[in-house]
Amino acid sequence: MEITGGGLDTNSSGYPRDGGGICMRGGPFEFRYLYIHNNYGNSPNNNAGLRLENGTGETTIEFCRFKANGDVKTISRTRSMCNLMIFADYAYANPVVLFDGTTGYTSATFKNEVRYNLFEADAGNGHYTVSGFKHKGMQRLTGYTYCDRKNPADYAPNDNSLEAYGDKIHHNIFIDHPVAIEVDQDYAQVYNNIIIGKKWDVDFGNAIQGRDENSDRRGPHRFCVYNNTIMANSVRGI
Repeated sequence: MEITGGGLDTNSSGYPRDGGGICMRGGPFEFRYLYIHNNYGNSPNNNAGLRLENGTGETTIEFCRFKANGDVKTISRTRSMCNLMIFADYAYANPVVLFDGTTGYTSATFKNEVRYNLFEADAGNGHYTVSGFKHKGMQRLTGYTYCDRKNPADYAPNDNSLEAYGDKIHHNIFIDHPVAIEVDQDYAQVYNNIIIGKKWDVDFGNAIQGRDENSDRRGPHRFCVYNNTIMANSVRGI
């Protein structure tokens, strides 16, 4: 399935407006063999590639091609919009269970797998997607029933009872993103990816990074990175 044309074109005076490829809430889901490209969206209503709202659990995304989604203009853009996003802002207090008793569906981020996908940033004519894959907002899996328990003073990792719940991002190819992978979840694993970074005119990033670098809260606990091939190309590696 090909999904394209969401939002206003980059040449429009009203760009960006709400648009997108896919925006889903809950899960678990399975996405396979999709070509999602050139969808432009604004925050907070729609991510412009594939956006999973309020976290998702046991979701699989594989054999897909993502190209030039998001707020791709080089100035005055929303940096959070990207090719693939798991959006979990303010969801850190949700129970880490597959089916939430209140909502009826998954509302935390855990046990997701992103594998065998191609992510491309270059939209042509100098426009590009900043991030390939992104956890937008934290998901803490350090033994809390409710992650961080809405207690701003309690950021320290606890036990490792949810160690097997981290997402796995592996065997993907990322081309020309200033930030290929941004992880903000405890115990996430990033491995066997091929990343070709690129420093564009106004963006300098990291091929792989944990948490939003503009945040003062702690980053992910036991975030594991191994067996990746990174050609940083003027951005930082990890």
